[in-house]
Amino acid sequence: MRRTLWALTVAGVSLQLACGGGASVSPPGTSAGGAAPGERAINRFREPPAELLPELDDVALHERDILAFGPADAPTIVLVYTDWKCPHCEAAWPRMQALAGARDDVQVRYRSFPLSGPCNDTLEVRDESRCTLAKAALCANEEGGFVDFAPAAYALPDAVLAQSAWSGVSMTACMADAAMDEVLQDHIRLGQDLELSGTPTFFLRRAGQWFGPLNVEQVVNELGG
Repeated sequence: MRRTLWALTVAGVSLQLACGGGASVSPPGTSAGGAAPGERAINRFREPPAELLPELDDVALHERDILAFGPADAPTIVLVYTDWKCPHCEAAWPRMQALAGARDDVQVRYRSFPLSGPCNDTLEVRDESRCTLAKAALCANEEGGFVDFAPAAYALPDAVLAQSAWSGVSMTACMADAAMDEVLQDHIRLGQDLELSGTPTFFLRRAGQWFGPLNVEQVVNELGG
């Protein structure tokens, strides 16, 4: 799927599969797992110049992608993969909101990629709440409240579903709907196809060309946010 890769993707580079590791790398001879927690930031490595951003042949869009910000017909697309218990994903949320608010040609779409084996079979970690939150995000979007749900879920992931806004009859019915499980699995499979190495991970379509995987700094630098 990838056509060209920037210079850091050479033999010996290892990718993290963790929150904050979506587009970050460890240089040869180092271990991502051995880094101090503060070093696992989404802007861990120096950004390559714009012309060296990794290009992709295509990224499949989904009719049930969550349109968080911007007009649906905006030509520039930012696709964000998130995990709702990931602090780096929480930090990226207001930056995406500000970016889309400053431009009328950008749309920001969200998909969940829970870092948990019960719903994401590429992982061994078992945290059912990550899967539940991912489904709840889809249901909140169905209710027209995703932009309110997202900051609440990031801030209080273990308590948000007890809040009255997200525990009503219609939300409960949606959470029990097997069709929403299928949508979540579609999103996860698309992420697996893109070989995600963690969250948050960003993909950018600009002038008809897809770029990724990226981190939040690359997206903001490219779009001038």
